[in-house]
Amino acid sequence: MPIPLSKEDTFKISLKSDEHLAEEVRPWFEFVFLTGRQQKQLAKDLEFEKGANSIDVLTQSFDTVRVLLRCWGNLRDKEGKSIPYNPAKLEDYIQFQEAQELAWKIFGFAPEFEEVKNLESQSPLSTEKSADPEPVDDAKTP
Repeated sequence: MPIPLSKEDTFKISLKSDEHLAEEVRPWFEFVFLTGRQQKQLAKDLEFEKGANSIDVLTQSFDTVRVLLRCWGNLRDKEGKSIPYNPAKLEDYIQFQEAQELAWKIFGFAPEFEEVKNLESQSPLSTEKSADPEPVDDAKTP
């Protein structure tokens, strides 16, 4: 990601699910760059209370995308008609998982499926046998 030099500098993101499409028809979303300070402020602005419910999480993902979204292209409805840019209707056109993917990519971190799978997998090491406790002669027992 290049260093943002002005508020007009933008970057495009396509969803992982659309990568198989030819570039000229692949849907894309264009976002404004953020400095580190702006990223921190946005994260703070969108922070919600611990114990937030599902609707809070959904809302935060869509709001993160909407705040930085500048335009989109090649977004089409089921009949193949072009969808005009209207960030207020974002929830009508993309799913929560897609909003979440865009939000992660905006902040410069988007783990690939295999990386996520590896993060969730169990360690191949056996914790039961990784260290045998040494006997302690001077241990006091209650």
